[in-house]
Amino acid sequence: MKKSQNAAQSLVVKSPFLLACCILLPCLSIAQNSGKVKTLRTIKLLNDEQQMLTNLLKKNENSFDANVNMIVTRVNGYQYHTDATSGNYHQVRSSFQYALALLNAGDKSLYPRAFAVIAKTLSLQDTVATSPTCGVWPYYLEEPLQTKKSPPDYNMADFNAVTLIEICVNHQRTLPDGLYKQLQYAIFLAANSITKRNVSLGYTNIALMDTYVTYMAGYLLNNAALINYGTNKLDEFYKYTLDKKGFTEYNSPTYTITAMEELNRMQLYFVNEVDRKKVDSLYHLCWQILARHYHIPSGQWTGPHSRSYSSIVSKLFYNLLAEASNGKIAKEDSSLYSYITFRRYKHAMPKDVEQYFLKANYPRAEIDVFEPDTPQIIGTSYLSSRYALSSINHASMWNQRRPLIAYWGSKQQPKYLQVRFLHDNYDFSSASISAVQSENKVLAAINFVTGLGDKHINIDKIKDGKFTASDLRLRFEFGNIQSATSFTLPTVHNAPIIIQSEGLVFQINLFEANFNNQTGYWEKGTDGKTSWVDFVLYKGDTVNFNLLEIQKCIAAFTLSINDEKVIQKLTTPNYKIENNLLKASWENLSLLVNTSVEPVGKHKGWF
Repeated sequence: MKKSQNAAQSLVVKSPFLLACCILLPCLSIAQNSGKVKTLRTIKLLNDEQQMLTNLLKKNENSFDANVNMIVTRVNGYQYHTDATSGNYHQVRSSFQYALALLNAGDKSLYPRAFAVIAKTLSLQDTVATSPTCGVWPYYLEEPLQTKKSPPDYNMADFNAVTLIEICVNHQRTLPDGLYKQLQYAIFLAANSITKRNVSLGYTNIALMDTYVTYMAGYLLNNAALINYGTNKLDEFYKYTLDKKGFTEYNSPTYTITAMEELNRMQLYFVNEVDRKKVDSLYHLCWQILARHYHIPSGQWTGPHSRSYSSIVSKLFYNLLAEASNGKIAKEDSSLYSYITFRRYKHAMPKDVEQYFLKANYPRAEIDVFEPDTPQIIGTSYLSSRYALSSINHASMWNQRRPLIAYWGSKQQPKYLQVRFLHDNYDFSSASISAVQSENKVLAAINFVTGLGDKHINIDKIKDGKFTASDLRLRFEFGNIQSATSFTLPTVHNAPIIIQSEGLVFQINLFEANFNNQTGYWEKGTDGKTSWVDFVLYKGDTVNFNLLEIQKCIAAFTLSINDEKVIQKLTTPNYKIENNLLKASWENLSLLVNTSVEPVGKHKGWF
């Protein structure tokens, strides 16, 4: 297939914004239109790309509900911002993305369906000026913001407005006039929600999305206030990131790519050259982060990860590398194409980072000061020709964190070791890890803190320290290792565990474990895909716990990885506990950690 040129055109927008906004939303501060003509860049797919997109849409025909004019998705399991746990639901975000794809395909016979989807899904936005969620959409048709029990996700103003802006910019001449005005109004409400909320610069992916939405909405609606907000947000984010030498959502396989997508979107659509230079610099930073943490042997993005939804990168990750490198690093797998993202981006890998993907130097250590202010947040990743071992010096055990993780195996069959702490079989956000690392060795300890949540660090805050549990355990999870039969469990908690995999030896020594003066015991298990070794701190009837009353909670351990051909003598850490502090030393590493439950410290957003 011919490589996409994403043929660029220009679109003239002549102060189209509705006077009705001033009438319907008198409480909102709305800039007067300047009357100037704004020229926006537009993008159109090539003919062969349009055909490929049409084929992708046909493959997903069964997900479209013609009776409702929305996309149906399957929900399985707990999610933070929805009451739904299982079943079929009509999803707002994917419906907007579906409508954009219908228009991008360039087939006029598909346009009526696109218009119907847009009209239906626009109607689900909160448009009540006095509502705190004005400008926001729910996740699903079946779960209106006004009646849902779970907290609203204000990010939906961003995620949906991004797609609506693309629809308006690239398809203004195609859209019926009335629908175009409805889109403008929806974008205006979303942009006002964004400016009202004004997220911190540390909320990396949303801060960037805020920038794009308000900046583009300002030009699209000829609204000087939104243009100024978006331009200032970009400038502030740029300076903030340079000062921190990276993103607050550090080394995130999920959100660094999201940041790359938003920055690439800015590269494609922003017209101001001064702004584009800042965007180019930030985009280059994304590639530097990714490249320095890419492990060629396992094909994995090494840790530590501030936010990640999977411990193994998806196959789509390699499509990104393929596109951005013009096939030098990987080959695109067309079977993974999705109508949702098809040719919406045009990624290009900077030449100076290619070496990290083609012929990197091993062994080496990548040390990152993610937070330069005291107390510093420092990440360490040791990459060798056989494995990669990574850790963060302080983090929560939230399920999106990967504070201590190792990779080995091959790109085709990668394996991982992830350290987790589980409360009733779900990652406990109020558990905190502290770690120090030197090459292939880590000295770490896990304790509890107050001021955070249970399943999420912020959304479900633990009130007054009280929570119930029937199970609390430390888990050493071995991903893509099907059997746990080779794991030999010790009979006492502080005896070492030795595990072998593909010529590597993993040595784990839990030298101190105490939960309210109880020790615990070891268990192992497997689900056929993943195996684990658990140290159980509590298992039994559901009982009430109070973080404010727990006298002692500590699980301290060492972890090392070696080639099986290298004889490594097992050594025991020296440690003592006094004044509610564990002081431990091992090899050339030392660690000081609270054994009592203390309030979460400064930079709690990092935790």
